[in-house]
Amino acid sequence: LLEAKGVPPLAQMLEANASLTAISLQQNDLGDEGAQRLATALKANRGVTQLGLAKNEVGLEGAKALAEALGANATLASLDLAFNDVGSEGAKLIFEPIKARALPSSLYFRENRLDRATKAQLKEEAGSLIKLFL
Repeated sequence: LLEAKGVPPLAQMLEANASLTAISLQQNDLGDEGAQRLATALKANRGVTQLGLAKNEVGLEGAKALAEALGANATLASLDLAFNDVGSEGAKLIFEPIKARALPSSLYFRENRLDRATKAQLKEEAGSLIKLFL
């Protein structure tokens, strides 16, 4: 397991690496701290287009950091946060910068405690460019 304490070297590499396009970190117990560290690196990264963070215990604080990073990073097109704990608020925060881009994207929010109203709202706003997996 990578866990949050193992993220700094990876984050440091991501800040400078533009050739890596896909990262799969499923089931590494990163939590909010690890997601926040990755988000900081993603603000500077211009190569990663796919990020897999399923089953990492990411909650609202991690979602906030990722949403901020998505606002600064226009290359990340696929974000898998399935089986985490971002909740409805976190999903909406992450969705906003993706929606603002108006570029094809994929967001995976399965098993994240999204309420029905949020799921309906996201589906309605996604249009044809954003693929949602709820």
